[in-house]
Amino acid sequence: MAALSEACGKPLVLHCVRELDTLLSLRRELKPTVPWMLHGFRGKPQQLRSLLAAGFYVSFGFRHNAESLCLCPPGRLMLETDCDTAPVSELYQAVANRRGLSVAALCTAMAENYRAFFRKEPLPGQNTPSAHKK
Repeated sequence: MAALSEACGKPLVLHCVRELDTLLSLRRELKPTVPWMLHGFRGKPQQLRSLLAAGFYVSFGFRHNAESLCLCPPGRLMLETDCDTAPVSELYQAVANRRGLSVAALCTAMAENYRAFFRKEPLPGQNTPSAHKK
């Protein structure tokens, strides 16, 4: 999948359970030019630090390590509901509260991250102020 992602110039979303060292080694070996995201991250802060140092985006859902969620830099944070049936608005509210942000600021940050990860340009006339403030 990594080779296909690279060949197509599309980002790669990965789900990895108990093989983080293997994944990090693979990324070092392949040196991809497209972004990679770890989906459904529930790991500890040290694992998060390893992913961030390797250049990963990290996606959190309803079930996550609270300390890791708070340590993730705003520019690498992604959110997901995956197979959870609760509305995504509940996840945004919970994450905004936990990180000390307004939901609007979190939404702006998520939009910026989406554009960066998927290499999309803002819509014409749409500004993208930094959402890393409360």
